[in-house]
Formats: sequence, C-alpha cells, structure tokens
Amino acid sequence: MIFSKRNRFLKLLFVKYHYTNEKIVKGTSLEVELNLNYKKLHEIAKYWEEQGCVLSRSERGGNLEYQLTSLGELAYEKVNKAEKSFKLLTIVIIFTILAYFFI
Repeated sequence: MIFSKRNRFLKLLFVKYHYTNEKIVKGTSLEVELNLNYKKLHEIAKYWEEQGCVLSRSERGGNLEYQLTSLGELAYEKVNKAEKSFKLLTIVIIFTILAYFFI
C-alpha cells in the first residue's frame, strides 16, 4: 500500500524533521494532521519503531513524542521513490489511453 497511513505518518515526520526543524514531533499534532485517534497512531508508530525508523518517548501526561531516526530517513526515501514511480506510471497510462482515443 503505497499511500497508506503508515507511509503518510513517516512522510509527515520526515517533512517536520527536515523542513520545519522539529526534531521531536508531538503525537497530538500528528493525530490532527493524519486525522487519527491516539490508538491507531500508536499502532502505526509501533510498526515503524519495530523497523527501527522511529523513536517514541513518553512525555508528562501520557502523551507521546516521536523522533525520526536515520533508518527512518532511508525508509522515507524508499517510500517516496515508490510513490513517484507509481504516479509517473499512472500519468503514462492515462496519456496513452487518451492518445489512443483521440488519434
């Protein structure tokens, strides 16, 4: 699943890490941006934590904070490459179909 919530979670952590300079991202902001409840967010984060891509830390009050690791950056690059190739393939197929019908 190229465009799954798992991949969106990783992509959002990468964007916040590199473009907004947030090294540690609060779970509540991820819940809002991904439109998930805390249980589903925790399941997704646990998956990436088992892969070694994300570190999770408890903050006071039971909320969690997430940090992207170097393995997470590599996983993001892999996911991003797959998304780009899928989009390119889709555009080529649509263009081919349109060219077939209009020529």
